[in-house]
Amino acid sequence: MTYRVEYVVETTKPNELVQVFAPEDKDIAGRATYTVREENQTVIISVTADDARSLRAVTNAIGKVIAIFEDMQKVK
Repeated sequence: MTYRVEYVVETTKPNELVQVFAPEDKDIAGRATYTVREENQTVIISVTADDARSLRAVTNAIGKVIAIFEDMQKVK
C-alpha cells in the first residue's frame, strides 16, 4: 500500500515555514518522503509513505513542527 497526505498551511510568512523544514531529512528510512513548497501565501507539504507506521511518524513530526511555528508567530 502507498499512503499520501497533503498539508495546506495558509500563513503570512510562508518563506519562514519553508525554511524551518530546510534542514530536515526528507527521506525517512526509505519508507516515507515529503516535499515542501511555497505557493503565494500557502505552504504545501506532501507526504508519501509505504506503510501506516511510517505515515504516522512523519505526520506526527510535521504536525509538531507546524505547531511550534504557530506558537513562535504569537511571540512578539
